[in-house]
Amino acid sequence: MSSGIEGGEGNQLDLPREIAGLKLKLEELDAKLGEVGKLAVDLRSEVSKLAAGLEGLQKEVSKLSESFGHVVEDIARSTLPSILLAKMGISIGSLARAFFTVDGRVVELDIYGVGERLSDKSRVEILGEAKARIHGEDVRLFHEKALRLLDSKVLDGNPVLVMYGLYAHPSAIEEASRRGVALITPYIEVVKATKQG
Repeated sequence: MSSGIEGGEGNQLDLPREIAGLKLKLEELDAKLGEVGKLAVDLRSEVSKLAAGLEGLQKEVSKLSESFGHVVEDIARSTLPSILLAKMGISIGSLARAFFTVDGRVVELDIYGVGERLSDKSRVEILGEAKARIHGEDVRLFHEKALRLLDSKVLDGNPVLVMYGLYAHPSAIEEASRRGVALITPYIEVVKATKQG
């Protein structure tokens, strides 16, 4: 029996040599940890660049979306007079964007114009909104905006509520029908206005 500490093969453990080996391994680990730290700094820098690029891309997409929205509004204002005449018997010279003040706040309409219902020669006011894609929530929000205008008495004609879009989701068709909003796409009149306001 030996009183010393034995190594793996029956040799006595050389503590100074083992400590030196551990120090060497610790230095190697420290060097690798330094490399990992540098990589983390580089990664953080790249992530920051990526985040800045993504923010720039979001701004550009937002600008593009806004521009596209204006194109849809322009299409609506140029095509709706003939659609309103053919489908609803309403004669209107032109449509424009309009701003009204209600309770100190500005309310914007994408589509506004004054015309005449040919069947009874009554004056009508077209209140409308244009969106590329129309969903039920869009119809609800537009209808509520129109009701604020009508309740404020800033309008004096018989209102016709119209939404124009390139696509109408089934929820929009249902909501428009329920609320009496004329819902029109480029190809068909989806829902006729059945009630005013």
